[in-house]
Amino acid sequence: MKTITIFFALLMAVATQAVAVETAMVCDARGGETRYYKYVSPFFGRPSVEQKIDGQWGDWCRPFDGYKKPCELEVSNNKSKIIEYYEVYATKNVPSLDLVKGDKIQKIETLVIDFKVAKRIFEQRYFKQKTGGEIEDWRDGEEYSCQLLSE
Repeated sequence: MKTITIFFALLMAVATQAVAVETAMVCDARGGETRYYKYVSPFFGRPSVEQKIDGQWGDWCRPFDGYKKPCELEVSNNKSKIIEYYEVYATKNVPSLDLVKGDKIQKIETLVIDFKVAKRIFEQRYFKQKTGGEIEDWRDGEEYSCQLLSE
């Protein structure tokens, strides 16, 4: 019985040391909005990034009906990058770009979250579905400041 008690005491001590290291931050976004992110680095396993939506933390790269294909996520030491693919349509004729209303356009959004320097980088690029060529005039990007949170 004494051996079992010692075993469980040791197990509890190790378990409390195996808790993940978490870094949360809030970032500015377009339109005066804010986004919440959390970097989770478990004692065992790979690090991950979560996003807070409607008050709940969840995987940053989660299924979404609007995706043309699943998002791609890379997580490294206190930094994460997600690439999201959407299919949109030309809303009007744009002869200078050889676009006709209704043409399919692939929109690719890339976001980089850096927990070390507390910033969020957003980039948006558009490609003509017909030719695969980028519509460079539509390229957009912005860098936002973030603030680390203490939980």
